[in-house]
Amino acid sequence: MLHVVMVIRDFFMQLNPAVYYITDHYRNAPYVLVRLSAARQPMGGRDLYLARTI
Repeated sequence: MLHVVMVIRDFFMQLNPAVYYITDHYRNAPYVLVRLSAARQPMGGRDLYLARTI
């Protein structure tokens, strides 16, 4: 799970829905879930940078 701005969360999910997703529980929260089995190793450094700096 990453803490992100909602706009970035939506961008991540559109960019790679196989990796980034949310459940109904997180729909109104600034988090995105990460499917680690589908994430690249190491997990998208650029994505983590965006999530951390925004």
